[in-house]
Amino acid sequence: MNDFQKTKCLKIVEKLIKNPICSPFVNMVDPVRDGAPDYFDFISEPMALKEVERNLKNNEYKDIEAFKRHIDLIWKNAITYNGEDTLFAHMAKEASLWFNKKMENFPENGLQEWFHKVQKITQDIFDALCHPPTELDPNNKLTREKNSDPDTKDNNYQNSDL
Repeated sequence: MNDFQKTKCLKIVEKLIKNPICSPFVNMVDPVRDGAPDYFDFISEPMALKEVERNLKNNEYKDIEAFKRHIDLIWKNAITYNGEDTLFAHMAKEASLWFNKKMENFPENGLQEWFHKVQKITQDIFDALCHPPTELDPNNKLTREKNSDPDTKDNNYQNSDL
């Protein structure tokens, strides 16, 4: 894991820690404090967000996959111990969805991150151009012409007054 990735991962963990839905997952489970005396009977590899944060700061993850494995372990442990249809499980699933979305197309460096941003902006501009406001195209002429078959007489370029 390079410094760029480490910084990005730390930001993600900080957001998870601050998110109220993740409050049960911030610190390691204490069987006495948390009223879970049999926790270690079910969970052989406990994990928490603060532990992941500490591991990141101490450079203990050699790659992104190791980091993701520990984050996913937090959600898995919550579901395993508490059951599939419990509040903790639903909180873990919601946090997992958010985390997985953040990890999609995770950049390796600043250049790759910039490129993804440019791609997204380009797509947004293209989408805006293809769907003009009704005030600019009340008869859907621009949209219709954009979608017309280039080999037909209806093609805007062939029939234009240029």
